[in-house]
Amino acid sequence: MSGQIHADFLRLLWVHADKQMRLYYESMGKEDKIRNEAFRWARAEVFNYDKTSVGRAIAFGCSTRCHLSVHSLAMPRSGPDDASHGGRGVVRGGGGGGGRVTSPRGLNL
Repeated sequence: MSGQIHADFLRLLWVHADKQMRLYYESMGKEDKIRNEAFRWARAEVFNYDKTSVGRAIAFGCSTRCHLSVHSLAMPRSGPDDASHGGRGVVRGGGGGGGRVTSPRGLNL
């Protein structure tokens, strides 16, 4: 993941902000005020808010993905203990057949 917002997506956000402000001005009965200075500033504010929201979501996704890939998605190393189980799960609970079978990572099977 690059963590950047694609230029085409930014254009789409601009079109969305423009449409959103047009609808707002039309609903308020201010069609004649569209394209004046206040409209432009309001559209820019909506665009920047949307861009910031998307940027935060991308930053959170990148940081979460990096954290997951480094810490919790790493496969366990095979060592001498893994060979003694023949690659199968370990039976726990007294060995009487009533125990749970778990994988080497502790997941219930």
